[in-house]
Amino acid sequence: MKQKFKIGHYAGNKWGGKFLRAPDIFYTILEKGEGKLLQLWTLADVTPGCYSGINDFFYLDVEKLKKWKLETDYIKPLIRSSDIVKTLHVKDTLNNYVLSIPQISKTKLKNQKYNSILSYINWGEKQVTRKRQKTVAGIPWPKVETVKNRKYWYSIPEKNLRPTNLFMQYVSNDRFYCPYSEIPLVSDRCFHRIFIKKEVDYKSLCASLNSTLQMFFVMLFGRSNLGQGALKFETTDAKKIMIYDPRKFNEAIKKEIVNKLEKLGRRGTLSVFDECGIDPAKPIREQEPKPLPDRAELDKIIFDELGLTKGERKEVYWAVCELVKQRLEKARSLRK
Repeated sequence: MKQKFKIGHYAGNKWGGKFLRAPDIFYTILEKGEGKLLQLWTLADVTPGCYSGINDFFYLDVEKLKKWKLETDYIKPLIRSSDIVKTLHVKDTLNNYVLSIPQISKTKLKNQKYNSILSYINWGEKQVTRKRQKTVAGIPWPKVETVKNRKYWYSIPEKNLRPTNLFMQYVSNDRFYCPYSEIPLVSDRCFHRIFIKKEVDYKSLCASLNSTLQMFFVMLFGRSNLGQGALKFETTDAKKIMIYDPRKFNEAIKKEIVNKLEKLGRRGTLSVFDECGIDPAKPIREQEPKPLPDRAELDKIIFDELGLTKGERKEVYWAVCELVKQRLEKARSLRK
C-alpha cells in the first residue's frame, strides 16, 4: 500500500477521503505511472478566468460596440461562457468582448482622444445595480463592492485580462474538456486559464488534459456540491490534479498526439457516456466500451505510454462513467 501512495502524495489536503475510496484502477494507474504522472502546477500556472466585477459594464457585444463606437485599443475578445465553445479548438468567441482599459485616469483618456470610451465610462457612472442573487438593487456601479476599491473602478486588474491558449472547464455536468485557441484569448470564470511553462508545448499538454484518463481524475476529485449534480473543479484542485507528463513523449509520439488532438478539436464535446461508448441506462460493467474513434486514438497513446492492459483500459472507461452516473443519480434522488 505504501508504494501505491508514493506517486500521488496528497498529505493534508481535501482529497484524502476520495483518495481512499478511489476505484482499484486508480491505484493501478499510480503504480504504472510512477515517474510519468505529476501535478499540473509543475508544468503550468493555473489561474481563474476573468472576474470583471460588473459584467453589465465590462462585457460587450457587437451591438454595444457599434452603439458607443468604442475605440478598439482597449477591447479584447472574450470566452464569455461555455456555450461559446462549440468545439475543443476555439476559433471564434461569437462577438463577445471585454473592456480592457488600463489603470489610467479619465483625464489621460481624454488627452489620448479616447472620447467614446470616456463617454461610456461617464454613462456607467450613472448606472445602478439590478437585483440579483448576491446584489441588491440601486447601488451606483462605481460603488459596487467588487470594483470600488480599485484605483479606477472602470479598470479590470491586468492579471485578470491576461490571455492564454489553453483553458480548463470550471463546472461540469456529464462532460469535461480543456479547450485551446491558436490565438491567445481572455476567458470568463467559466474556464480556468492555463499558462504553460517554457519547456512544455501547449498542444501536447492539451492532448494529455483531454484524454479519458484526465476525465477520470477530474470526475474522481471534483467537488459535487452544486445544483443538478454539477461538478465544481476549483483552481486549487486544477493545480494539484495529476496529469500524464507530455515531456515524456518522444518527438514522433508528440507529433502523433498533437495530430489526434487537432482531429478531436474539430468536433463538439460530448458527454462522457457518448465519448466512451457506454449507455448510462444500462449496467455499465455489462457493456463493452466503444469510445468514439478519435477519442480512442488519443487515449491509446496515453494508455500505451502507461502500459495499461486491455482490461485496465476498459476499467478506465467504466470507472469514469460510473463516477458520473453515480453523481447524477444521487442529485436526482435528492430532488425527489
